[in-house]
Amino acid sequence: MSGADPIEVRPGFASLLNRVNGNGVRVVVVEDATRFARELMTQELGIVALVRLGMRVLTANGDDLTQSDDPMKVAMRQITGAFAQLEKARLVVKLRAARGARRASASGRG
Repeated sequence: MSGADPIEVRPGFASLLNRVNGNGVRVVVVEDATRFARELMTQELGIVALVRLGMRVLTANGDDLTQSDDPMKVAMRQITGAFAQLEKARLVVKLRAARGARRASASGRG
């Protein structure tokens, strides 16, 4: 799945919800916020969905992505999500340009 895919269509997220709903699990650990989602809205909707189930989302280094009582932490989470989205968009543009250059180079050899 792409990090840009909406949270509700991700099979892995649906499996996570089905697995933890009602079995006592209350914490989900992700490598970092950018591995959870690479689009800000997707990230925030996923976190909200887990909070509604009484879950916490922690990064591997211990950051609590579900902590909402500290406005600065919420802002930093959202800023990190916005930069992850920006970096993904920049990477897509760079890869598209490289593929185009490669195709142009290959067709010129013909």
